[in-house]
Amino acid sequence: MHNKTKILFVQEVFGRLSEVFLYRMLTNMDDVDVHVLTGDYINQQIFPFEPAKMTIWRESKVPLSEKMFPLIRKVLRLQGSYSSETTKVIAAINRSDADLVCFQFSSLPVLFGKEIEKIEKKCCVIHHGSDVNLAVEHKTYHKRLKILWEKMDQIIFISHFLMKTALDLGCPKEKATVIYLGVPLLSKDTISRLREKDNDRIRFICVARIVPVKNHLTLVKAFAELVKATDKEVELLLIGSGELEKRTQQTIKTLHMDRHIKMLGAMGNEQVLLEIAKSDCVILISNQYTVKGRIHQEEGLGLSLVEGGGMGLPMIGSRSGGIPEVVQDNINGYLVDPMNIEEIKNAMIKIVNDPIKSTSMGENAKAMVATDFNLDIQIKKFRSMFMSIIQKDPE
Repeated sequence: MHNKTKILFVQEVFGRLSEVFLYRMLTNMDDVDVHVLTGDYINQQIFPFEPAKMTIWRESKVPLSEKMFPLIRKVLRLQGSYSSETTKVIAAINRSDADLVCFQFSSLPVLFGKEIEKIEKKCCVIHHGSDVNLAVEHKTYHKRLKILWEKMDQIIFISHFLMKTALDLGCPKEKATVIYLGVPLLSKDTISRLREKDNDRIRFICVARIVPVKNHLTLVKAFAELVKATDKEVELLLIGSGELEKRTQQTIKTLHMDRHIKMLGAMGNEQVLLEIAKSDCVILISNQYTVKGRIHQEEGLGLSLVEGGGMGLPMIGSRSGGIPEVVQDNINGYLVDPMNIEEIKNAMIKIVNDPIKSTSMGENAKAMVATDFNLDIQIKKFRSMFMSIIQKDPE
């Protein structure tokens, strides 16, 4: 028997740069013995984790979900696909003496199908975005997701948008709850120290994977219109990597925006925070992305907006997914139609032309983050939820 409450977090790949909140939660959960079961452990220098608490189950070189998503329907229709690997994961879970198993995303456990009943632990899942949205169009995935939900003792969503989507898909209401992700609140002195800009340009920043749902191509085109519409010096920083990097670079070149738009690639969170601090506005105009028969995505929340708002930056976000739960139009930023280039450009012009209002909206954003997205408070909410699941009597 162990003295501390033990929670086993199961995630297919641990250490993705875009999933910094998970690492923050694992390393800041007081009085809980946290262990991780994963198929792969990457970016170990950025996300150092105690080796004795890390179990890697995968032997193949390609993560299951990266195999799965491009051919999601075929994979889910083939009973027994990856059966040896899923069996290995279930066996590893049952060998653990954890009091609770917490799945990050449903993309892995949904592959278990009815085999998930073999797990002999209390379980919960945290849904972050596409792992719910995919079920909107994929009947087989939806069917498996409902099997997963029946097994879970609790189903956690990072936004009300995601929970509503899941409830419409048949998620048991009595098991569903929303807990927002959180970001660390930095002191005024820390923000001031970080905010030593290296030029006088008005800087917009977008931190996101460069994939279709994040809508970078529309952002680049809108920013090109901003450059034409103002005589002030402006720049756009794009931080992230993904399948549309080359196309985005080509679009920037075609529009002759090389001097104004910089692509910095993927960065660790400390570097990201530094670049956000040196910016004047954080922007994320994610759009619904869907290709019939392949994939469906919509923004779960938009944590990069929260990071910027926490530093006192005004935000520009799209009316898409969970973003309106972060951006309050004309109060802490501007909400825009993600495919309306003119509307996106006009929002950026307002940031450029009205620095007093921009500063005021930034202060409102900072206050909102302190209330609704405070890292310490949100981690306590997750911990409290985990403990309530563990202490719940079996039915």
